[in-house]
Amino acid sequence: MGEYLLNTPHGYYLRVAVPKDLRDTLKRREIKKSLLTRDRSRAIKAAQSFVLEIEDMFASLRGVPMGRRRATLPGMSEIIVRELGADGKPFREHDMTVEEHRQLFPLGVPQATPTSSVAPNYVPQKIATEATPIAKSPVSSRLKRNDVLSLLALETFIPGCLRSHVYEYLVEKEGQGMTANRLSSLHSTLTHVTEFFGDVPMRSVTRAQVAEYISVLSSLPVVHSANRTSAYRGMTIREIAIATQKRIKRIEDLQAKGKPCTDSVELLDPVSVNRYICDTEAFWEWCGLEERSLPNPFGKQKIRAAKKGKKKRDPFTPEHLSIIFHHPIFVEHKVPLGQLLQPHHFFVPLIAAYTGMRIEEICQLHCADVKKLHGIWMFDINRLDNKKLKNDSSERCVPLHADLIHFGLLAYLAELMEEGELLLFPNLLSRPNERTGDMSYSNSVTVWFGRLLTSLNLKSKTLVFHSFRHTFRNSYKQQLDSNDKVVTELLGHAHGNLTDDTYGSAYFHKTLKDVIDTLKLDIDLKDFVTPWKSEDFYLSAVLRRIRRERKDPYLDVPIKEIRTAAKRYADKREKTKTKTTV
Repeated sequence: MGEYLLNTPHGYYLRVAVPKDLRDTLKRREIKKSLLTRDRSRAIKAAQSFVLEIEDMFASLRGVPMGRRRATLPGMSEIIVRELGADGKPFREHDMTVEEHRQLFPLGVPQATPTSSVAPNYVPQKIATEATPIAKSPVSSRLKRNDVLSLLALETFIPGCLRSHVYEYLVEKEGQGMTANRLSSLHSTLTHVTEFFGDVPMRSVTRAQVAEYISVLSSLPVVHSANRTSAYRGMTIREIAIATQKRIKRIEDLQAKGKPCTDSVELLDPVSVNRYICDTEAFWEWCGLEERSLPNPFGKQKIRAAKKGKKKRDPFTPEHLSIIFHHPIFVEHKVPLGQLLQPHHFFVPLIAAYTGMRIEEICQLHCADVKKLHGIWMFDINRLDNKKLKNDSSERCVPLHADLIHFGLLAYLAELMEEGELLLFPNLLSRPNERTGDMSYSNSVTVWFGRLLTSLNLKSKTLVFHSFRHTFRNSYKQQLDSNDKVVTELLGHAHGNLTDDTYGSAYFHKTLKDVIDTLKLDIDLKDFVTPWKSEDFYLSAVLRRIRRERKDPYLDVPIKEIRTAAKRYADKREKTKTKTTV
């Protein structure tokens, strides 16, 4: 059996290869276990105990009793014994050899209550030996692609303490249909909480400690994840907060002395801090359902958010729209040399401007979702084929604005249908989000559009792709006779009252069409945006053809190879035409 330590930005992991004869039983080739530390010496000592437990599990699965022996991982000869104080928090640690540990606990470790006495009363983190039931957990099956969220079959929990409840909570939320993106955010929040307070009994956490935790949160920079900023690797959130305050003090000193300083720090805003508090408060309430006398120290602990002059997302002004859509992509159907012009570069911003649809709703559209209903061309926004929507209200139909038809969207759709494509933007690959690992079609478009705004000197915190949605809503606000309820349905928002949300039904398609055709962007894009032409986007069609021929929709094809293939296909087409003429 091979075992070794794995050092990651999230700490040390123990990886143990599963013997070939047990792989069918355990349904895995290896066991990966977080050692919950970034210190190498502690990782080695922690891994010693786990390797012995894993070997015992393998022996029991084979039906063969196994004597105690040392694991073969080099340097592992001791175990850390952690004593707990009366409040359930660790206050002292000391080392002992594996043999001393076995002599002290020959019958296993008693599950005692926290105490400040000698080592025999400590509560260690015991490895789970019933691997199969945990392996079937819906959380691990959904989140196995994201190392941050991997809740592996062999996890270590102290019954009744924070981490065990966190695991149960995430399992229940995933079973209720929570999206992987939201589950990742929730897991990140609760990991912060466990890191700050320790894996302690929940009853031991006081309101004063929570107030200190909130103070630390308020001192964290916006980007404080170790996998995104190497400067914080190996640091706790308390250490990050202290380092950030020192950094701010250094910047202020340089500014006071009139010296140039290019460094800047942006702290978590009150809205983000309150989101952490709300998520943790809801978690504590959930735990209180099982233990009714459990107090909730996070209750009414929100901080007051200062009023800001600017909105979080601003709409594009007519000047902004003019700059964006005067880009060569929309006017000349051209991109810089060495890049490939794609249909989604052209159509996705236009669809967003004329429908107010969310970016993921647009990027994941299928050809079959653009359909004619009761004589009206509509976008059918649904959850079929594993498409993701924000909420139930997002499932709706949005008519095509007359300008979208003018810009050639239906002609482009006809070309795709003739090719037998499934997606409306088949060259748009589903990629993982850098922060959450969540797969979506809009990730690459978000990055591309951000770079486009930067190249046009429009990029800011308040102007992003989502600003198209605000532009759509703001355009109707300027019309005194606009129907707000119809616009609300077009945007996929809940109506906000019991009568409409519970008893109301969707508006007729003609009603939606009449309202969307009254959209006024204060700038007529038809004056300068050139409609889609098949020949201008020929290279993107060649890329689709290459991927179809090789039966790989995710195939990465260099631009040079696409141009070569385009010439080859053109020559074949010309020869075919010549033979037909003769």
